[in-house]
Amino acid sequence: METTTTGAAPTATPDPPIDNDAERRPKAALLVSGTSSGVGKTTVTIGLIAAFVARGYTVQPFKCGPDFLDGMHHEAAVRAGERERRNNNDDDEQRARNNDPSSSSQQRRRHCVNLDAWMMGGTRASLASFHRHAAGSDIALVE
Repeated sequence: METTTTGAAPTATPDPPIDNDAERRPKAALLVSGTSSGVGKTTVTIGLIAAFVARGYTVQPFKCGPDFLDGMHHEAAVRAGERERRNNNDDDEQRARNNDPSSSSQQRRRHCVNLDAWMMGGTRASLASFHRHAAGSDIALVE
């Protein structure tokens, strides 16, 4: 529990709840890390995102740290994977014809979420955000 002070007396801010519902957890979670900056973490991450999405997986990308450009690259990789899947596979068209609700690529598309503990006010808030945004995805991919 974190405390904040407003005026005279400190007040306790409750920790955000963590969603532990096993049914909503991603089937897999991957962490891409490196020994330093400039070693290719983002390149590997966007390649994995595009490949998984092209194969029909719902990928929830995450970025740790204040860099907003990498998150934009993650989202572009999701769109590239969707295009690749549409070009190489007519399953989406068939599902759309059968009124399958999973046929909408918009339903699968997820935006990159930042998990910077310092900016979010603590590790618990980052963990709660991870669980909330990863819920229902096939793969949670953290760079």
